[in-house]
Amino acid sequence: MRKVFARIFAGASMVGGLFLLAATIVTGADVISRWLLNQPVYFAIEFTALSIGAGVLLAFPARFMQRENVAAQLIASLLPQRVYRLVELGGIVISALLMIYVAYVIVLQANDKLGLSERTPDMGLPTGPLWAFAAAIVALTAVGAVIAAFRFFNRDETV
Repeated sequence: MRKVFARIFAGASMVGGLFLLAATIVTGADVISRWLLNQPVYFAIEFTALSIGAGVLLAFPARFMQRENVAAQLIASLLPQRVYRLVELGGIVISALLMIYVAYVIVLQANDKLGLSERTPDMGLPTGPLWAFAAAIVALTAVGAVIAAFRFFNRDETV
C-alpha cells in the first residue's frame, strides 16, 4: 500500500513540476510581451499565482514521504543523533497535525464555494472547482504527512 501512495505522490510531484514550468513560461511570455509590445499578458499574474500554488502543493506529499520536510543536514551534523531524532519527530508531528487542519479548513471552504457562481477576476475560472482541486491536493498532502509520521514511529526508512 505504501508503494502505491509513493507512486501517487511521485506522480503528483511531477504534475506539480509541470505547473511550475507553465508558470515560468507564462511569466517569461509576459515579460517579453511587456518589453517588445509594451502590453502584458492579461491573465499572467492570476495564472502564475494559481500555477505556483498548485505546483508547490503537489510537491508536498512526495516530500513528506521522503521526510525532506524536516530533514536538515546542517542540524543533523551539529546535534547528537538522539536530539536530532527528537527534533525530527517534533517536525513530523507538527507537520502532520498542521496539514490535517489545513485540509479540514480548505475542504470546508471548497464545500461552501462549490454551489456559488464566483469566478476568478482575470481568467473567469469558476472558484468552486479550484477550491475542490486545492482541497484534494491538501488532503493528499495530509495523507503523506500522516504516512511520514507512521514511518518515523516504525523506524522504516524505505519508501
